[in-house]
Amino acid sequence: MAELPQRGPGADMIGRTMGLLAALSSDFGVETVPTGWRLSGGHTRDVRRAWSFLNEDLDALQELFGEFQGSYKVQLCGPWTLAAHVEAPTGGPALRDTGLVTDLGVALQQAATDHVVELNRRLPMASLVLQLDEPSLPAVLDGRIPTASGFGRIPAIGTTESAQVLAPLAQLAPAILHCCARFPFAVAHASRFEGFSWDPQTSGTAEEIGEAMEAGIRLIMGVVPTDRLSDLAANWAAVTSSWKRTDFAVSELRKVGFSPTCGLGASDDRVMRNVLRQLPELVRRSRDHD
Repeated sequence: MAELPQRGPGADMIGRTMGLLAALSSDFGVETVPTGWRLSGGHTRDVRRAWSFLNEDLDALQELFGEFQGSYKVQLCGPWTLAAHVEAPTGGPALRDTGLVTDLGVALQQAATDHVVELNRRLPMASLVLQLDEPSLPAVLDGRIPTASGFGRIPAIGTTESAQVLAPLAQLAPAILHCCARFPFAVAHASRFEGFSWDPQTSGTAEEIGEAMEAGIRLIMGVVPTDRLSDLAANWAAVTSSWKRTDFAVSELRKVGFSPTCGLGASDDRVMRNVLRQLPELVRRSRDHD
């Protein structure tokens, strides 16, 4: 389900997801502030804008894909990235308030459930896959999220604690954890996500990938750059080069999914078309490789 964040606040992943939470309870109403998003309560103008963008997108989706048969992915912002980037009403990241983080996680479970139900109604023949975007989770785990003043850091969150919040979300549907920073393999395993989506240029040791393969995890690698025009042959060479660092044969790539790297929503038309042309060809090469 396309995200087009350049339309403005409310079209971005945090604004869209918080709009779904605000539909459950006005306690999760947000507003834009110079530092990003802040909980303010109520159905603010920013919340109503997020609803408007989402409804427009859902109507377009139904018109274009209403009879689509196959896997269809929808993505929402994960709870730890929300907690790192949405400020508490008194200022500073919600991440510093353990109770607020728990509330965000519980509300997101219900909001995601309702969202999947709505999508199933609009796409009755599709098989939905839920992706949780957690680009800030590595910084949360490392204790690198700054306090309100910017001079301190919020203490690191452990693997067990982070998985406790994520695990219920991983069970809502066939669920994928996506992170374009250093991928948190340990958390993804502990949360029991069905799929892991990451950029092999930023993370993924041979041991981590091998363990995921042996566990039957659906692997999705970001392999086509979204910030520039790129060459198909060079991208295939990069895929096979990174894969050869594992103990698996290149033929095993037929079990792996390919995706763009992060940032497709901000790409210009030429780059988008280049990415979408290359992905099916890369899949074909992986299936034909002996």
